[in-house]
Amino acid sequence: MYLMDNTSEPTIKRIHENHGITISKDVTENNKYIMSLSIENNYINLTDLINFNLAQIIYEVNKDIFENINIIRISENEAVVCILIKHFFEDIFSQQYICLNMKLFHDATSIMFSAKTNSEFEMPFNIPKNAELLDIDTILINCAIKNTHKVEFKNTIKYTSTLDIPEYIEKLAAKIINKIFMRTKQFIELYSYNT
Repeated sequence: MYLMDNTSEPTIKRIHENHGITISKDVTENNKYIMSLSIENNYINLTDLINFNLAQIIYEVNKDIFENINIIRISENEAVVCILIKHFFEDIFSQQYICLNMKLFHDATSIMFSAKTNSEFEMPFNIPKNAELLDIDTILINCAIKNTHKVEFKNTIKYTSTLDIPEYIEKLAAKIINKIFMRTKQFIELYSYNT
């Protein structure tokens, strides 16, 4: 059962909430999900951390979920990021990987990432030939800078699929995604230059 969010948007239903991370579904669009969280650390300037290196941090603290990562920088504001997901459910699904064209935009009050699947990129050497590309229409990550030590994230993800994802699969995926970002959030919030 879904819970309605406490937002003014009646089309948004909460799937999972834990450790200050909320994952919701837009019920008006097939396979569109929204995740929100806030990160705060009074010891470091978080705006210096929010760039393509954030993908590397997410990978490093989640090596039990991700097998490897490739970040190919095209420019300061553009990169191709490929992540191989560990092969869960081998008897049911092919191993999955993500390959995204990512663009970075910023101004004084926000940092934004825009990404979509790059199906034409030559498969990195460490992706198995039989791995399946997870096709993502769009990822929009809006990082609202509250101050140099606090950033609020709102991630919108839309998958390319005409299939409805069953509720139990959504909940399982939401728990895994929550785990990934909870670890990332905790790592950043507990980090200090003295460690």
